[in-house]
Amino acid sequence: MFGFRHVFFAVLFAFITVLSPGSVRADTCGATISDIEHIQQTPFILQGYIDKALEMSDEERAQAEKFLSEPGHEEMHLSSLKLYEFKITNAWKGGKIGSRVRMLMEKKQEKTLNKGADVLIMSSEQLGDMIWVSPCSLSKSVKESRDNGLIDTLNEVIGIGYDVKVPGSDRLCRTAADCTAVTTHCGECDCGAPISVGAVRKHMKKLAETCSGSEGNTASCEPHQCEPYLPMCIEAQCY
Repeated sequence: MFGFRHVFFAVLFAFITVLSPGSVRADTCGATISDIEHIQQTPFILQGYIDKALEMSDEERAQAEKFLSEPGHEEMHLSSLKLYEFKITNAWKGGKIGSRVRMLMEKKQEKTLNKGADVLIMSSEQLGDMIWVSPCSLSKSVKESRDNGLIDTLNEVIGIGYDVKVPGSDRLCRTAADCTAVTTHCGECDCGAPISVGAVRKHMKKLAETCSGSEGNTASCEPHQCEPYLPMCIEAQCY
């Protein structure tokens, strides 16, 4: 009897372990907005809007069918997927502002990611030229992402700004005198993002490397375009 019970509970434990969030793929429903490690490991975090529906090419259709044949996708079918063109307005990770990408998702996600609305896309997988947006990802409207604190987490982990962002680790301060502003845009008017004085040189070097010959590190704005920057240090962060 003891042997039977021992085997029974061993099998039960193994079954529970397989179903636990820690053992599933990165794009499943286990991630939370405060999961910094998940955010750091997610290759595509893009803000923008769905512009229009697209038709999959034969190659893309084959890639999607192969993807759906993998374990964990048994409940999805090719007919339940839809391909869209997505315009990037803020490239948190894995994209470029102003560019367009091909985004594949389930049709039912249209209720959350409305066409034309400002949305935040998080994706951990790319199928050829298509970015797969899992229904279990943290992808939501930008408004909801602000309300639930995800945008604040992204600002802290990835940074604020445009082409070269300023992370929270480069905005540390004791007083307002520790803060200043730097451009983060390649070749366009940028009124500046807050940064610690000690992190300016590192940021400008990265900006020059990222913009690679553009005028991003020398771009200036007309006086009327920007409000004068008043450095603030709030809870040890430059604002």
